[in-house]
Parts: sequence; structure tokens; C-alpha cells
Amino acid sequence: MFYLITNYFYPLKNEISLSKHFNFILDNPRTTDEIESISKLIQDTHEKSEVLKFPPIAENQYISLKYFLKEISKYYSKNDEYLKKVFSNFKLNSIKSIYKAMAEIVIIVRYNDNDENKRVNKEVKLLRSEGKAALALLDEENPIFKNADQLKYYGHVLSLLTQDNVYRGSFINSFDSFHTKDIRFSQNLFYLASIGMSTKRSIKKNGDEWLGFTLIADKLLHNSKLIEAFVDNNSEDRICKILYVGEVLSLINEDVKDDKMKILLYTSIIEMLVARNPDSNRFNIEDSINKQFQLKTTILSYLANSQKRNLEEVKKEMQDIYSLRSMIAHGNYSDLKKFVLKKKDKYILDKYVLKLSRYTKEVVSYYISNPDFVDFIKNS
Repeated sequence: MFYLITNYFYPLKNEISLSKHFNFILDNPRTTDEIESISKLIQDTHEKSEVLKFPPIAENQYISLKYFLKEISKYYSKNDEYLKKVFSNFKLNSIKSIYKAMAEIVIIVRYNDNDENKRVNKEVKLLRSEGKAALALLDEENPIFKNADQLKYYGHVLSLLTQDNVYRGSFINSFDSFHTKDIRFSQNLFYLASIGMSTKRSIKKNGDEWLGFTLIADKLLHNSKLIEAFVDNNSEDRICKILYVGEVLSLINEDVKDDKMKILLYTSIIEMLVARNPDSNRFNIEDSINKQFQLKTTILSYLANSQKRNLEEVKKEMQDIYSLRSMIAHGNYSDLKKFVLKKKDKYILDKYVLKLSRYTKEVVSYYISNPDFVDFIKNS
């Protein structure tokens, strides 16, 4: 098996099954090779980081990675004997030992790569031992990449279901050798330490619950079971549809910066799940999809919120959202400018992106729980 790295730090006594269907497993690095490889990755990433970062060890500065590790040990050891045991073995007397400690407690997700990583490494080592140049070139169908993509898309869907209100991206890091600087290991370690020093009430109030594994684990695993029940009881077509949702979410979170493009992508997810292709001989296609989008999304939002949403308010937002989608898709930028001016808010597109992330969560979560019903209203 191979792995992807998550945003979380915490020592796990035992591995945790995330999905038996896909064979995804939460774990810590266990082997010497894994720890050394991830330790080097953390160090390289931390040194390349272009955002706020903390020194590994600070003689004349209070805040450092070493300080965070000590605070984690201090606050969590009271209630976790395994964590206490793990941290008692850390030396924390050199920069290398700091990164190694972080590597030992980072949470990874293992996935099945059909032992391709071991095979490739073995062949590369053999060639290099013979004094030959070695570079592994793998196609996109190789299980190392294909199954990693599947895990990445799964992670986005699970994260969407688990986060409150606003979608902040996946808990699983997606990176390659050109983007390792984007992984914020030091900030993630800081979050775990700060959660230990804070009260749960203040963390929930600030919306930071998602940042710490200890606070989000139960909710994350609960939602993983919902997805597991979905994939175990539904067709391959439906499973592919949900993984495609994850693929689009990965684009929104990792590749797209423009709010207009995010609006198009979020609406495309909802439209795929709720709108059928109308008969072009009987209906104006765009007008028909617009009406379907408004009505069916409003119904699902109402049901997803235990029938406590104001139907007229949701419908009005759906009208605005689909109008925005159409203006952007058809390049009607003069109308788009008028829309923004009418709202008297220069950040209005960003606010609609946030609203769309919430509506997307509601539609996707209801589809996973009630796919027959959602498909019924889609085809009606």
C-alpha cells in the first residue's frame, strides 16, 4: 500500500478503516522508510514555505515547532496514555529530531497501489546500484496515480460532508514535487497545540473545529460510514457520479482562484444531480434547466435542513445564483457588472461562492442519503 498525507497530526495506536470498499486506512507512518521519507518532506516543505512559518527550535524566540510539540504532550498526555508513551520517546534536541517527531505523528491515508511503489523503488535501486541512471515514468493508469486520484476525490466529498457551512477544502493533501511548499505543516501542528490550550466552546464559536483531528474525528468517521453505505448499495454509475463531484471540488479548491469560475463549477455539480436534459422540441433548454435548478435545489435544501429553511428565501437565492451562472457562462459581463452594482457589495461574488458551497453540501449529502429520491425528482 502507498499513502497520501493529511492535514492532521496525532499519534494513532491502531490504524482506522476509512473505507473498506476502497481500502482507505487512516494511520501514522510506521516503517523507518516512511518516517524518513515524510520527515524529509516536512523539512523541505517547511523550508520552502512562503507563508507564516515557525522555526524548528528557537533559543531567543518562544514560539517554535519544538514548543508546539511540548505543548501537545503537556495537554493531551493527561487523557491519552498512548500519546504520552509516544512523546516520551522524542528527543527534540535537534532540528532533525523535530522533523522526525512530526513525521511520526502525522496522519496519513493508506490506499492500495498493488505494490507498485515497492516494485518501482526496487527497480530504481537496482539500476542505480549498477551505476545506471534511473527515472521511473508511469502512465496515469498506474495504481499509484489512479488510486491516489480516487482517494483525493473521496477526500473532497468526505470533507464537504463534514465541514460546517463553508467548504474549506480536503483534509487530505494533494501535492507533487512542484507544490510541496503549499502544505502548511507548521500551521497544522500549531492548530493541534492551540486546540489543546483552548476550550471546545471557543473553537466551535470560531469555526475552527475542522482544524483538529481530536475534535473532528468522530464526525469524519460517521460521514465515512454514510459514504460506505452509499457505495455498498448503489450502482457503479452513482458511485462514479459522487467521485466526479469530488473531482470538481478538487478543481475548485486546488486550481481555481476566480470566483466566477467557482460559481460555474459549483452550479455544475448541483445541476448534474438535480436537472434532467429537457426535450428541445418542447422546451427552451436553458429556461427549463433554470426552472429545474431553482425548484429542485430549493426542495432538497428544505429537506436537508429538516424543513426549517424559508422556501421563498432559498428560491430567490437560487434565482440569483442561476442568473449569475448564465451571465458568466454566456459572457454577459455588462449584465454581471450591473448585478454587482445593484447589490452594492464588491465582494458579492465571493459571498455567492460561499452560499453555493453550502447548497452543494446539502444537495450532495441528501443524494448520498437518499439517492432514489433525488434521482426521482431529477427525472420528474
